Amino acid sequence: MGWDKGVKFDKAYKLITSHIKYLKTELKYARYRKRLLKFLGYDYILLITLTNGCRISEALEAFNIFLRSGKRELEIRVKKKKKEAYRLIIIPKSIPDYDRKLIKDLHFERTAVSHYAAKTYGLNPHTLRYAFITELGRQHVNPAIIAAITQHSKLDMILKYTRKKTAEEILREIVNSL
Repeated sequence: MGWDKGVKFDKAYKLITSHIKYLKTELKYARYRKRLLKFLGYDYILLITLTNGCRISEALEAFNIFLRSGKRELEIRVKKKKKEAYRLIIIPKSIPDYDRKLIKDLHFERTAVSHYAAKTYGLNPHTLRYAFITELGRQHVNPAIIAAITQHSKLDMILKYTRKKTAEEILREIVNSL
């Protein structure tokens, strides 16, 4: 199964975006509007985590800044670094500005997003970061570039993982082509 828990980037993206569509439909009829808006925000934070390969705390910080400012490209302080470092996080276009205005007054916390991800999707949000890394590896992105994007301090982890995934895929192609 590996470090990405077998979660595929494209399937995770479709799952989260389809849930967002469902929530938007429910918002039209719901009595629990504030709760559904909160869920919508959680899904957007998970989407940022998935599409940027960032930690949940970084996605949360980027989302909160986006809610206040509307900026879609943000330099966010990297968590888990001894030295102060920043990384680019881009808010996906699938998060519309009009939704930003609906949920800008709500407060979002990391633990609540993690609990929501576990309950709604059965996964740890960090799995989405790994799914992003796996997808870049499948696209044959240089591991040094992957490390730069995700702000991994140790390239050897990404090298070991992407090599293993690539080797497994090549073996499957060979065996399945017979």
